[in-house]
Amino acid sequence: MMEKWLLADLHIHTTFSDGTVPLEEVVKLYGESGFDVIAITDHLFDTESDRSLEIHEEGKSIKDAEDYFCKIEEVSTSASQNYDLLVIPGLEICNLGRDFHLLGLDLKESINPNQDAEAVIREIQRQGGLAVASHPPLKLSFFLQQDYTSIQRHPLHLWKFRKRYADKIDAWEIANREDLFEAVALEQFPFLANSDFHERNHLTSWKSLIFSEKEKVAIKKAILARKVAIFFFNDKGTQAALSTLPIKERATLEEKDMDAAVQATILIVDDERDLVQMLAYNLEKRGYRVIKAYDGFEAWEKIESERPDLVILDLMMPNLDGWELCKMIRRSENKATQEMGILMLTAKAMTEDKVYGLEIGADDYLSKPFSLNELILRVAKLIQKQSTLTQLREEIGSLGSLLEKKESKLKTLAHDLKSPLISIGFSAKRMLRKHQNEEMTEPLKTIYDSSLHLTRWVDEALSSQDLSSSAWKKQIKEVDIRSLVQQVIDLLKESSLEKRIEIELKTSSSIPLLSCHEPFMYRALVNLLSNAVKYTPRGGAIEVSIHPYFNQKGTGVLEISFRDTGIGICEEDREKIFQPYYRGKNVSSEEGKGLGLAFVKEVIELHGGKILVQSEPNVGSIFSILLPIKDVPQEENKNMYQEESSP
Repeated sequence: MMEKWLLADLHIHTTFSDGTVPLEEVVKLYGESGFDVIAITDHLFDTESDRSLEIHEEGKSIKDAEDYFCKIEEVSTSASQNYDLLVIPGLEICNLGRDFHLLGLDLKESINPNQDAEAVIREIQRQGGLAVASHPPLKLSFFLQQDYTSIQRHPLHLWKFRKRYADKIDAWEIANREDLFEAVALEQFPFLANSDFHERNHLTSWKSLIFSEKEKVAIKKAILARKVAIFFFNDKGTQAALSTLPIKERATLEEKDMDAAVQATILIVDDERDLVQMLAYNLEKRGYRVIKAYDGFEAWEKIESERPDLVILDLMMPNLDGWELCKMIRRSENKATQEMGILMLTAKAMTEDKVYGLEIGADDYLSKPFSLNELILRVAKLIQKQSTLTQLREEIGSLGSLLEKKESKLKTLAHDLKSPLISIGFSAKRMLRKHQNEEMTEPLKTIYDSSLHLTRWVDEALSSQDLSSSAWKKQIKEVDIRSLVQQVIDLLKESSLEKRIEIELKTSSSIPLLSCHEPFMYRALVNLLSNAVKYTPRGGAIEVSIHPYFNQKGTGVLEISFRDTGIGICEEDREKIFQPYYRGKNVSSEEGKGLGLAFVKEVIELHGGKILVQSEPNVGSIFSILLPIKDVPQEENKNMYQEESSP
């Protein structure tokens, strides 16, 4: 017996459950319509729920399983003699409470539906049958008909947990009647298309073509080996193969996705000329421009001259095979060639081959024999993907250009600020020399020191140094942190006096030098104290404290904390305040961009530290910086350790 394409429908209901056509008439109908194989799969419902019991009472579930199987066996003999039709006995096992429907194909006896899906699958396979997940997970017809009852009752358990069942279920229904769910194929699952026949008009529907001998065991092996294509059968006399159906009418609402395919150029590379012609015919009907090549060298010439958007590439070809051509495409010096889509189409179905193909640069992989519908869908998706990627690259390029322009403008602005800052600094220095009285000295010194810090920041901006580069690490040095904090307090002293806020500095007597990038640390401390002053009401208080904590090994932690009596932070905001541009719900009265704390967090973490916050609305906040202390000299560490340990 030779292998051939068998027209099959393996999901049929008769009057043994909720079908409207008796078994004998079903056989006659399919036999006269030229089918090769059918499976009778009447419903067998559980008895665990009230609705299930109602279904039994309504006669929509098999009552006598023994009689059912005997009748199928009796009819199968006449079907073979009269129509050369193979009839396979089966069941659709349904459990409403556990939310699954499973086809059992080629069964010898009944199966207990009052158990979980995995147990049902095991029982089907113990009998030598195939376990098939019933029904496409999405039925478009339900929505079009506004059949909300069916939508609500539609079983989804197997699809929801498909990863769990992937290695247990033998095949998945990709289509019933007019409903098609390509996601089953895109998940790389073995699939079948069946009618879910209940009435005569259901003969017009999706069906399966199985490449096999007409024998039960051979058919089951062919399904497992994925030798299945799908076919739309029309019993009105005009059978429409899948290839003649317009792609926009086949179970997809993504019209924009399909439109993106128009005018795209596709190169088909395969040494099977008939296959190339068939694919070209169907793709051209959908608006694609198609070019053809029959070996690897011819394909490379077409790629260099035509620059296609997508290559459908066979692997096993003379001269230059698909593997090497794929590598050449991805290594091309031409960017457009390097980025074109590649769909591998091959008889090599081993997982290792698929993985290798994807590793060397293929975007997708489809095994022969294949569903033409699935191939067309994948082509459309890949064309859409390439179009989206092209747009993204253009947008990234545009954004990059825009950022360069903005950076250039900011550097120009920073450069223009430098001269006034230097002038301000020198003016303050000259005035310091002339005015020695204490009242003038303090503000002038603050102006002079601030101008120096701002000038340094401008120089950093002009040098393009930022926190994302490692260049800043070269400028790490030992810093007197107490002196740095005092400079920050002095900088903001006038601002705090205007609001009658007292800033108190508390420090331990012995504080080690801290290894840090001084300008970045200074800016971080300015941000924290500036926030404390900004959000503390008139007459409030701010306490800044510096305390080291050591162990006897000479390492430890330096804590710098800022405690205020300000407006506080709402609980829901505390986890978000370090995000760029985020501002708390209770700070609308104060101006700000929400960038300061994000900068502080980045600086502290780059120094290997952490920043913590405690806060209560209308009471105040405490921001604590914890920075690592390393390699304190032994004698100094001994004194500090004793100081920290003393009561």
